[in-house]
Amino acid sequence: LKNILNISYETVDKYIEYLQNAFLVYTVNKFDWSLKKQMVNPKKVYSVDTGLSKRVSFEVGRKKGDLLENIVFLELRRRYENIFYYKTKDNYEVDFLIKEKEQITHLIQVSLTLGDEKTLKGEIRSLIKAKKELNIDSKLIILTMDESKTLEIENEKIEAINIIKWLLF
Repeated sequence: LKNILNISYETVDKYIEYLQNAFLVYTVNKFDWSLKKQMVNPKKVYSVDTGLSKRVSFEVGRKKGDLLENIVFLELRRRYENIFYYKTKDNYEVDFLIKEKEQITHLIQVSLTLGDEKTLKGEIRSLIKAKKELNIDSKLIILTMDESKTLEIENEKIEAINIIKWLLF
């Protein structure tokens, strides 16, 4: 936003804070074991109302994948208290990291479809790299509009779950 609107980081930060205080958006911190690093790293922003954000968005034809990720965030927020995103050292992003108490329990990717081999490999690569970097034993999940299935890759079990079924649980 800083670059798009040609304003200072502090101004962008204040605008995001105003939107949060008005309960229009939520922010998600990048995960780090250091609280200080969490505070200074960039945050992801999710809309409270996807219909409203689509209506007032400057983006023409906002991607369905972004809306799906926003919907998943809203449901995760209902289910869990500590939600983060994670970036590996190689800059691969995991959409959601769930931490319960002092343990990371879930690494979650959101993808509209896994039909494209490149997309599937990218989602899996991010999950496996993050799990190895963090040295954790957590569930690896891909939420998608495709049918549910279990994938076994590099001795890792990854659950690809249909988003509609997941939302109904």
